[in-house]
Amino acid sequence: MRQTILQIDSTISAKPLFDPKKDRRQFRIMASDYSTMVYLSTVLRRVEKQAPYLSYDIVPINSPLDHVRSGVVDLCITGNPYSQAQAEADQLLRTDVLFSEVYCCVVDDDHPLRGIVTIEALFDYPHVIAQFAGVTMQTSELRVGSTRNRSNPVINVPSFNVIPALVRGTSAIGILPTRMTEVAPGYSGLRTLAVAFEMPSFTEHLIWHSRFAYDPAFCWLRSLMLGTL
Repeated sequence: MRQTILQIDSTISAKPLFDPKKDRRQFRIMASDYSTMVYLSTVLRRVEKQAPYLSYDIVPINSPLDHVRSGVVDLCITGNPYSQAQAEADQLLRTDVLFSEVYCCVVDDDHPLRGIVTIEALFDYPHVIAQFAGVTMQTSELRVGSTRNRSNPVINVPSFNVIPALVRGTSAIGILPTRMTEVAPGYSGLRTLAVAFEMPSFTEHLIWHSRFAYDPAFCWLRSLMLGTL
């Protein structure tokens, strides 16, 4: 019933015309710190030039599909393959591929690892890795590729943003998305390792509800988002 009401409301409230220079629509976007920093920051800079009066609530990832279905958020940006697969199986939801990302390894400038690093050498040192509730991280693939039998120390953290601070001045290796080293602060005194193996990757998707398919403002924003990166 709620889905039907939301569908009717969106149809009634959708304006026949959308003027990005004047419209004051507010969008509620669910996104991680990572996607906000490396992707949404670029999107919103482009939006500001074309639609200066739009506003946004950016909220952390939390039960994304339930919140998209219920209308709590207008759209969700996620790299979680489980959420993506569930959304693709739901007739009411839509998904778009945004971009792909590869992980990298960062270390302190004085770290002893130099040159091209093997996966065995990587596991001679502690790791700092982000872990999120309900998400199997692609970084777990690295341990599968190692022939090391012993376990190395691991620091699990709830955000990619804190990894540089925990790596600096230590022997630890931080594993995080490559784009973060380009846009996030705090990477002075660190360097990226060259590795002799393929690092894990993931793909960010846009998840939204089909009730927005004919909403002019939403379609305008979605088109701009798909054209970014």
